[in-house]
Amino acid sequence: MRKILVLLGVVLMGFGIFACAGGSGKKITGIKSFDLSVNENNMIHGYVHYVLRKTDDGYIANIKPVNIDPDECHDFPVEESKVEDLIGILNTYEVSKWDGFDKVDKRVLDGRSFTLSVWINDEDNISAHGYMKYPNNYKEVRQALDDFFDGLNK
Repeated sequence: MRKILVLLGVVLMGFGIFACAGGSGKKITGIKSFDLSVNENNMIHGYVHYVLRKTDDGYIANIKPVNIDPDECHDFPVEESKVEDLIGILNTYEVSKWDGFDKVDKRVLDGRSFTLSVWINDEDNISAHGYMKYPNNYKEVRQALDDFFDGLNK
């Protein structure tokens, strides 16, 4: 009986460590499409939208900064080396662990939200959404993505 209890304790401890790890943390090796929308405020055009997608001719991006009319934003080509930089950011911060994050603070009526969708290939994707709730290291990832997409626009 004691052996069974010890074995059960080891299994439960292992499960607890896995559960605390927050997901598989799979390494991203390529990007078919990337889409991040962040609602910053309730003013007109008060949201940020970053899009990157692979086409037959290479990668195309579209950046809509906060408080800019979306009609002023246009697609532009992106070098593959820049896409590798984006993959590096996603892997450094283990954004794949965000997959399945979907939390809402129902007590807030006028807050901020984000939606992230990254298609690695036709079958694998990362999907996360939050309204006044954010996954681990969201602030750092958001700053890195803002810096990355701001750099693409120059």
